[in-house]
Amino acid sequence: AGVPAEMHIYQEGRHGVGLAQSDPVLATWPARLKDWLAVRGIIARETR
Repeated sequence: AGVPAEMHIYQEGRHGVGLAQSDPVLATWPARLKDWLAVRGIIARETR
């Protein structure tokens, strides 16, 4: 459909657990989202 998309499916975890820092794998999704948005020019890239 010409719409950029990306999907990550995690083996375990309930809804909302990705915002908690208790799971080192699930807690990475906010950073992955920021990277995806930055690559598409939706938000500015962070300088590190």
